[in-house]
Amino acid sequence: QNLTNLFNQATSGQLQVRWAVPHVSFSIVIVSLDTPNAQTPLWEYHHLATANVNGTKSVDGDSQYLIGSISKLFTDLLLLRTGLRLDDPVTKYLPELESENSPVRWENITLESLGNHLSGIPATCEFFIVVLGGLF
Repeated sequence: QNLTNLFNQATSGQLQVRWAVPHVSFSIVIVSLDTPNAQTPLWEYHHLATANVNGTKSVDGDSQYLIGSISKLFTDLLLLRTGLRLDDPVTKYLPELESENSPVRWENITLESLGNHLSGIPATCEFFIVVLGGLF
């Protein structure tokens, strides 16, 4: 209850926060894997930005958000946890990418450059997305 009160104060302007409350919609959910039903939240809080006039009219536990670049963090963490050598070329693990017809020189791209998002792969390289999607 205290956490709910704290967020109510923050979103109503009673508490000074570091984000533009009228422009930020958010949902916070706390779950535990130690409960009988880990899909049932222990606590949740949802806030719809008051300046949101063109978007959704409500937020709840089923709301979907654009997550932007934060998802890259999870990919990088997964890559680091594998124990693979980051200076290995991608083709060591995905030899089917090596092709004279490919516009991308995959043998010159390392796992590290993929993790840093500095590999130079075009944003519209659908083949790579399909291969990685099948891999994970």
